[in-house]
Amino acid sequence: MKKFYPKSLLLFLLPFTAFAQLYVQPNPDATSTDEVYIYNKGQILFVEQDINLKGDGIDGALNNEGNIYLRDEGQLIQGRNSLDNNSGEGIVSVYQEGTANEYDYHFWASPVSDVFISGTSGNQPFNLDYGITGGGIFNVENLIGSSTAKFSPDDYEGHSSPLQIATYWLQKFTIGTEYANWSPIGETGLLETGEGFTMKGVEKLTPDYEQRYDFRGRPNNGDIEVDVVKDQYTLVGNPYPSSMDLNFYLLSNSNQSVASCTDGSFTPSAVRDAITGIAYFWESDPGVKSHYLRDYQGGYGTYSPSLSCSGSGTYAPATFTMYDINDVDGTIDPTGTTYGNGDGGLERRNVPIAQGFFVVGSPTAPPGSKVIARNEFRVFKKESNPFDRSDFKSAKQVNDELNTGKQAQAALLSPERISYDTTTGDILMPKFKISTGI
Repeated sequence: MKKFYPKSLLLFLLPFTAFAQLYVQPNPDATSTDEVYIYNKGQILFVEQDINLKGDGIDGALNNEGNIYLRDEGQLIQGRNSLDNNSGEGIVSVYQEGTANEYDYHFWASPVSDVFISGTSGNQPFNLDYGITGGGIFNVENLIGSSTAKFSPDDYEGHSSPLQIATYWLQKFTIGTEYANWSPIGETGLLETGEGFTMKGVEKLTPDYEQRYDFRGRPNNGDIEVDVVKDQYTLVGNPYPSSMDLNFYLLSNSNQSVASCTDGSFTPSAVRDAITGIAYFWESDPGVKSHYLRDYQGGYGTYSPSLSCSGSGTYAPATFTMYDINDVDGTIDPTGTTYGNGDGGLERRNVPIAQGFFVVGSPTAPPGSKVIARNEFRVFKKESNPFDRSDFKSAKQVNDELNTGKQAQAALLSPERISYDTTTGDILMPKFKISTGI
């Protein structure tokens, strides 16, 4: 085991990679003013086995000591054979930037789980409110410190200063094809590890503003399974505090060959017939400034690995459609008008931290099937590096004028990218039931 005791330093920088089981505890010298934690700036922290974070009890998420801080796209990866037995009441803190638009949805998945569940180790459920069981979403204050996010059940719009999240739009989708399968979770509803959820953004303060969210909790690790049913949809996501190889994930879970997913240094785990092998990403028009369904415009882009881990895969941007409520029971008739197509510049090859997406159960999936995420799918890829082919929906990524450099580079790297496709079946996907209830 390794213990880190930096002397007279507030920041402990990991220059490259740390190997071995990792144990981080607060400074045992009560008379010392030194704080003990790991601060990883833009690098990979690799731990072959489990992690034990001895954060300071109930204040673990608000106290610096005994924690790990991943900054500037620093990422944590654990070994392929590591079990899901991370432990302790300390936390990993990892950032993701979301849409600075109080009207716009995004799909999320938590890279961490709750920590204050007495006597437990390993992956746990997660809720967004820190006050429940210790994990949650936080408002960034400085390089280390964050304050608890606020949640508003009465306000349909999110705010950034201080961070306040509109709970009305927090929902998950666990198996189904109907609107009734959207389940409100609010800030206190539990998300099982690996489940995705929806959250709208906050108001845009400046033209280049993005809202930064701080996920704090026990780092998820090991095999993470989510139930799926044949021909039905489930909202999942990348459940790790690192990027994830989407090709590997989709091929492995759709009973395809994964021989191309290894360099020969390891043997991939057995594949399973669980999903169709296509991931669906929600896209929407950020220019729509309304919560009403009749005004909303969006659709699903699709990513396929093209049967190879080594390839770049194919992303078909969404066809945007407007939907109207015509039935008295509130169901939505998907016969609206096509608005346009989604952002063809988005890169989906590697799924960034906290990204959510839909999968569909395989037509031949047996009863009790589960889609699985494994440590062997985890990779160190950065959104800031166009060669890493990893994008999260954000203000800069849905507005070309704010991200022309990266989009241009990405296009050059993607000669096989297909363009606007009017044959995509986005209207077959579950639609958002978006209304304010006023």
